[in-house]
Amino acid sequence: MNILGDDIKIIDGDISFTPGNGDFDTASGIDCLIQDILEELQFPYLDDPDHPDRGNALYCINVSSNQFNIEKLYIKQELIRIMNRDPRIKKNSVSVSISYNENNIIAFITFVTINNNIVENLIIPIQVQGVLQ
Repeated sequence: MNILGDDIKIIDGDISFTPGNGDFDTASGIDCLIQDILEELQFPYLDDPDHPDRGNALYCINVSSNQFNIEKLYIKQELIRIMNRDPRIKKNSVSVSISYNENNIIAFITFVTINNNIVENLIIPIQVQGVLQ
């Protein structure tokens, strides 16, 4: 068992199978951690009644160009909070930068895992309401 986790591999929202034998593919280590982070960002809080603490508040953001600096700060804080609650990520090792253009908001996340792997510039598209102009 890997300290960063082992799980069934998900590709584009579907379970991945090994061609030929029909076995599940697996995500292990850093790939498992990144898969879990991406999954966490796909649904809002309270979407999973068995785990009400999972999910994120990014779905509540309504972005407008005249207040983007405030929303940008909120997005950064929410991403850092989500990352810091994962025990596989070293506390205070997370940094986030936000970029946007033509209605796309992208987060670049850098962090250190508990086994000292450094993940640099993990690219996360952020789905929010509103329009940037």
